[in-house]
Amino acid sequence: MCGIFSVYMSSTFTNKEKLKDIISLIATLSQTRGQDATGIAVNNFANKEVHLYREPLKAKEFIKKKDFAKIFQSNFTGGACVVGHNRLATNGSNAYINNNQPISYRNHVCAQNGIVTNMEELIKEFPGKYTLDTYLISKIFDKALKEKKNIKETVKVLLEKVYGENNIIIDVPDLSLKL
Repeated sequence: MCGIFSVYMSSTFTNKEKLKDIISLIATLSQTRGQDATGIAVNNFANKEVHLYREPLKAKEFIKKKDFAKIFQSNFTGGACVVGHNRLATNGSNAYINNNQPISYRNHVCAQNGIVTNMEELIKEFPGKYTLDTYLISKIFDKALKEKKNIKETVKVLLEKVYGENNIIIDVPDLSLKL
């Protein structure tokens, strides 16, 4: 199975180098959960941008890349959420970047560890071409959130629809949502 992690950075934490060190450590420690690809998404609350970086590399190699360091050059004065993923490839080649996580879907970031066992059934209800079950999870979450307008009911819908063994991280930056 894969490794997933998330770190929330409040607006009062401004040490970018420390954040990079924390993420590097967590990604490297999570490497035992998946060595086929590593990825991070940084949801920057100040400018409402998501910076996504994924490579078919082990975490210890991934964190040495210039593109990894570049993500932490942003201004995080409004805070940020970092979602990370260490992939153990099961379905789909890790060389195809869209098979790797985390993903950015509309207004949120998602990573998951597991497998959706009822994909065929869900694709009928939520049509689309999915290279990754995480996109399907995100689409279901997004649709439910628009309909329910609160996190509790949205998560309930997601868990009722998605079968299998799944651990999911979803970063939703809209803090005005009701629980």
